Amino acid sequence: MLDRHFIDPQAGSALSLYREVLILKPDNGEAHQGLQRLSEILIARVQSALDDRKFDVALQSLETARSIDVNDKRLFALDEKMASLRAELGPAQILAALNAQNFDRASQLIDEATRAKALSASKLAQLRDEVRRRHDDFEVSRLLKLVDARMQQDHLIDPHNDSALYYLDQAKQAGAGSAALQTPSQELLKRLVQMGHSAIQQKNFNDAERILAEIHGMAAPQAAIASLQRDLSVARSQPAAAKLDVQYLELAQSRLAQGKLIEPDNDSALFYVNQLRAADPRNAGLAQISGAVQAQILDLLRTALDAGDIERSEALAQLAGGLGASPDLDALNGRIRLRKAAGGDVPQMPEQSLTRLNKLEVQYPARALQDNVEGWVELTYTVGRDGSVTNVKTLDSTPPKVFDASASKAVNRLRYRPVMQGGKTIAVVTQVRIIYRIPKK
Repeated sequence: MLDRHFIDPQAGSALSLYREVLILKPDNGEAHQGLQRLSEILIARVQSALDDRKFDVALQSLETARSIDVNDKRLFALDEKMASLRAELGPAQILAALNAQNFDRASQLIDEATRAKALSASKLAQLRDEVRRRHDDFEVSRLLKLVDARMQQDHLIDPHNDSALYYLDQAKQAGAGSAALQTPSQELLKRLVQMGHSAIQQKNFNDAERILAEIHGMAAPQAAIASLQRDLSVARSQPAAAKLDVQYLELAQSRLAQGKLIEPDNDSALFYVNQLRAADPRNAGLAQISGAVQAQILDLLRTALDAGDIERSEALAQLAGGLGASPDLDALNGRIRLRKAAGGDVPQMPEQSLTRLNKLEVQYPARALQDNVEGWVELTYTVGRDGSVTNVKTLDSTPPKVFDASASKAVNRLRYRPVMQGGKTIAVVTQVRIIYRIPKK
């Protein structure tokens, strides 16, 4: 959004990235809010492009806005305007709907062109074929993205109709080619085999049987099936009273390497560290693995804080605290307290989504400039209903206390366009990082 890459390039635009977030987390509020902001920008672009008679830009912006919110009341007036220009537009409006991946709209426009006899029969047939081809390609791409997302979330076979395996089958039925299916199929098979061995180690034999059946259904290599079947048979043949000698340290290291940091609850690196702590608190490897797991949890905590997700931040801080005290954790807990104090019930918004009315003018501290000291300050503050800045607080800074006063003074002078919600102006909480670099001579 900040770089104004709103809808182009297709694979790295704000539109595509917001939509990919919603594949991973359909209820992500920031992504939904970002799409609404993007729709506002596109509607304004339509009006401007029409005034300049840049019909290609106007059409693409209009159809992309429609793909975000088909019920936007402003679309009707713009459609009426486009209808008056239809003779000049030709098939461009249909192609714009296609490029916006709004296939129902493209089909509707083709039907209208057919009834109005605005295009030749051969051109209409060509456009219908293009709609079918692009729709099929889009559906396959969407399903393969869901396969990858569910694998990242460890939803390999459950829930049944929202798992990696389910979407992989759907992609096959949608006509995905063998080349497109090869990599996700291999990765899913690899993870299922790992999941099967883990179930065997934990004596979850019914789960292991089910995983083995799913692997059979994928037409997996016989070697993978035979290895898993052999381990299952050996484990089942052991006396019922014998306990599986689970090596908690090795399991914790393995899950950490696989990226299974805190999930699933009973098969994560954190789970096995806690099991090791309970079984052998003096284990020689406990301190090192605990520190490694805590460090990665703190990385997740920083990401959650940067995204303004206080609830998740607090949950992650609690998990990290269970592994012992650390200066980094204390600092992050301080940031959480500051964020809660600053935020209250006021909604949070990324600073780049707000509109500044004046420049951020930063005065480099004379002593720091003289000593060639560089650094940064991260601040949180409230943008009031009138666009003024209040409640400025430092979240973090490097070096501490060197640039804090300068950064706070600069932010206090900022003014923003008031944020509108439901036809009214509202106050919002945001944050910014100010970086201090010695000017090049």
